[in-house]
Amino acid sequence: MGTAPEYPLDAEELKRRLGKMRESFRSRAPEKVAAIQLLWERVKAAGPQDEVREELVHAAHTLCGNAGTLGCEDLAMAARQLQSALRTLFTLRSSLSDGDQAAIGRLVEALGKSLD
Repeated sequence: MGTAPEYPLDAEELKRRLGKMRESFRSRAPEKVAAIQLLWERVKAAGPQDEVREELVHAAHTLCGNAGTLGCEDLAMAARQLQSALRTLFTLRSSLSDGDQAAIGRLVEALGKSLD
């Protein structure tokens, strides 16, 4: 069994650990974006009271927070914009118009492009 690290961590050890977390997050980010894209497809096919709407908002919220914390600012901004638009539309409308769906579709697409 390994020994527990000494606390508080020195600056170099903290940087190393944060770097590993950032690398791990970045390697999994495409999967997170793909999951959001699939949730969006489910939302479009679901009724206005379907729980998938909240799942989508929660996924965008989580991605926004994690990306921002780990220094992936473009991804965090794209996720924040998506989350904000979803919350606004889901609060104001029970059903989404074609224009609403197109606008959210563009934000979901921008989320994927923010990985580049």
